[in-house]
Amino acid sequence: MINQSIKIESYKHNDKIHRTWTETTILTVKPDIIGVNERCKVIEANGNVWVTKVPAVVVFPKGKWFNIVGMLNPERHSYYCNIISPIEKTESGIRYVDYDIDLVYERGMIRVLDEEEYVYHKKIWGYSQNIEANVKTAVTEIKQWMSAEEGPFAPGFINFWYNKYKVVKGEIR
Repeated sequence: MINQSIKIESYKHNDKIHRTWTETTILTVKPDIIGVNERCKVIEANGNVWVTKVPAVVVFPKGKWFNIVGMLNPERHSYYCNIISPIEKTESGIRYVDYDIDLVYERGMIRVLDEEEYVYHKKIWGYSQNIEANVKTAVTEIKQWMSAEEGPFAPGFINFWYNKYKVVKGEIR
């Protein structure tokens, strides 16, 4: 899996595909899975296709109910975190269930998005108490990491992994 391009598939709780990132280069799997995608084709459930505009370092912390996407915007880095089920490895890459809530971290500010979507899906799909507890824990933990600038939020983390990706791609020697 290391230095290979994989597909990342996001599903909803009803087991319907939500979104697919077609190419993410995996740089490490220990202890966390870390990869980079750049100008990646993304396919939405409705068939719409778009291409990412900025490079992104994608982190799947081992055993956590979230992932972290560090985006290398020209003027500043920003982070988009998805609350997800623990990942499953598939033949073509990684798969997980998206549990709606997202957190954005930019310029020291934390925003929580899509809580209404979570409440709606919790009602119609009957999320278990275990799912609810893991979602709540994940939101709290991400906020703590953001505030403390821990893990992927630490200064230099995103640049380090993006530069490693450039070496793998032969763009830096």
